[in-house]
Amino acid sequence: MACKFCPKIKKFDFIFIIIVCVAFYLVDKYQSNQKEKQRIEAFEQLQKDCLYGDEEACKKVYAK
Repeated sequence: MACKFCPKIKKFDFIFIIIVCVAFYLVDKYQSNQKEKQRIEAFEQLQKDCLYGDEEACKKVYAK
C-alpha cells in the first residue's frame, strides 16, 4: 500500500503553500534590509559625532 497522506494533497494546496513561503521570504528579506539600513545610519551618525569632537562616539566607532 502506498502513502496514505500523499493523495490528500491537492494541486491547489501545493500552490498555496508555495505562495505563502514566498510571501514569508519576501517579508523577512524586507525586514532584514530595514534593520541593516538602521545599523548603517546609526554608524554614520556616530562617525559624524566623532568627527565633531565627541570622544564617546569615537570610542564606540573605533572600539575593537
